[in-house]
Amino acid sequence: MTTPVLYPFDAFTRVGWVPTIADLSAPTAAELTAGTDLTCFLTKDGLDTGVSESAIDGGTLCSDIDGEEPGTSKYQPTLKLYRAVGADDDAWDLVVHGTAGHLVVRRGVAYATAWAAAQKVEIYKGKFGNPMPAASAANANQTFSAKVYTSAAVLKSTVAA
Repeated sequence: MTTPVLYPFDAFTRVGWVPTIADLSAPTAAELTAGTDLTCFLTKDGLDTGVSESAIDGGTLCSDIDGEEPGTSKYQPTLKLYRAVGADDDAWDLVVHGTAGHLVVRRGVAYATAWAAAQKVEIYKGKFGNPMPAASAANANQTFSAKVYTSAAVLKSTVAA
């Protein structure tokens, strides 16, 4: 077994909101580039993909094991984003209740690297809820949260050429 090469979240994660993706398992670099880069608006702890899984009861009367099988998955991404001054408030302007699109997450590649073929990405297709401004706080930048209500997700997509 080889020693794995590990990477941090910081500077090795890219997050975008992409309006149109034809094939969720193979988005193109052009589709991804046409989206809005949200990475620099996200707080350090601002990306939560909210993946959870249900269990199906598989226990039988003849067994002393409460058996289970994997059931459905649920994806509830929540983003915590900074507000920006004036015309640069792109994240706030983007999050409008009901806006459809795709949350795309790339991990393990330097943030500054452009979207390119063969990169692995996660795609969460859905709609934004309302932007939710954070409570005021001393010595803190203004933030807001945004939920993505998902209708489909592919966690092991590969960017097509």
